[in-house]
Amino acid sequence: MGIAALSMLMSVLVVAPAALVAASSTALADFETGVPAGWFEFAGGGATVATEVVVVGDADPLARPDQVGNNSVLEATLDASVGFAGFGDDFGASTGSQDWLNFTGVSFWMYGTGSGNTYQFEIMDNRSDPATDTAERFDTLFTDDFIGWQQVVIPFTDFTRAVDFQPGGAPDDGLTLSEMWGWAVPLDGNAGTLTIDDVTLDAALVEDFEAGLPSGVDADGNPIGFFTFSDPNSGVSISTTDAPLEQVPGAAASNHVLQMDSDVNGDNGFAGFIHAFENETVDTWVPQDWSGFTGVSFWLYGNNTGSILFLDILDNRADGTTTDTAERWSTDIIDDFSGWQLFEIPFEGLNRKEIGNGAPNDGLTLTAVHGWAFGVFDSGVPFTNYLDDLTLFGVAEVPELAVGFSANSFDIEEGATGDITVKLNRALNEDDPAQVSVDYSFEAIVAE
Repeated sequence: MGIAALSMLMSVLVVAPAALVAASSTALADFETGVPAGWFEFAGGGATVATEVVVVGDADPLARPDQVGNNSVLEATLDASVGFAGFGDDFGASTGSQDWLNFTGVSFWMYGTGSGNTYQFEIMDNRSDPATDTAERFDTLFTDDFIGWQQVVIPFTDFTRAVDFQPGGAPDDGLTLSEMWGWAVPLDGNAGTLTIDDVTLDAALVEDFEAGLPSGVDADGNPIGFFTFSDPNSGVSISTTDAPLEQVPGAAASNHVLQMDSDVNGDNGFAGFIHAFENETVDTWVPQDWSGFTGVSFWLYGNNTGSILFLDILDNRADGTTTDTAERWSTDIIDDFSGWQLFEIPFEGLNRKEIGNGAPNDGLTLTAVHGWAFGVFDSGVPFTNYLDDLTLFGVAEVPELAVGFSANSFDIEEGATGDITVKLNRALNEDDPAQVSVDYSFEAIVAE
């Protein structure tokens, strides 16, 4: 077999995690009942700071966008043009440490005055001595360079180890996120007023079903958006509703969920739906990059039927194909519960599912996720499931850059020439070289 050319293929289509819906969130401080139990202020070297919770009416110039009724915000009056000052929440004085591994960052609302002031946001990671404040500090900067309310969103990847202050005995083991002891806003070098609200932990939200279930067809004739599948003897339909049998815990009464009604044959039957990620005009299949996360979570309403439910992740497609060759990675969920339950599924817990669609077999790459699916096996009884808030969680380590073949085999006739292509295991980032070279060699093998 002769080989005429070896070419580098770097064509993985990447959608950065930031392009996903902004976030589902968990409140750290909303100030509706005052400041958190572990609240503190600090100042020295001639600096001063005073914080106050202010109740703002919906007709007040300080009202949040779309605010209805009263809302409480935090107002800090400060003069730290010399010395140091700040405020924050010490979890050690109230709840104890928190695990933030299932979140992607922190956000808060800030009332901008255009002052140009630059503040720090600081988070306190694990301690070397749980009984004393030895928490390792990580911080980043944010600037008052706008007017009015704006949400400030800070991914954990923006934080670096603080160089202006570390307590004695602080670890130096990176941002672990598994044992968080608090947060703070150092104000050094600034004077004036800082107003903030709703400090939250964020997770990347993929689906919340508030905008319906878009569906269409791409240029190659593939269904995209939401669509159903089933064997010939089973039935399934999907819709959205704001009136499930009971609402998701903690959700507003108007919250929409996905409703799936299934009647699956009990003899090797199956049915479900797929969401093949679409563009805004629902005419292009657009994959997303999930490689920065460690798992997926969602709310599921169970019926305690004992049936087998399943979740599939549609990973990358085979290079050069125009049909649905997405590699499936799956987990089974036993319907042995009633009502809503939150599932958190690490990607490492998924198993490859072969469906005979010509999918690649190159591992769960997560750099070009084409969609996800949910369904039912062999139930033999009709029932309704509800789903809500499919969310990505965790912060994955960036894998070492590597090159591999783009396919498991290449069909080249003996004596002919052909191309063997290779590809990178992920998109290049700012820490990678601008150009990648590949060394290769041939080995002659005589078929017997």
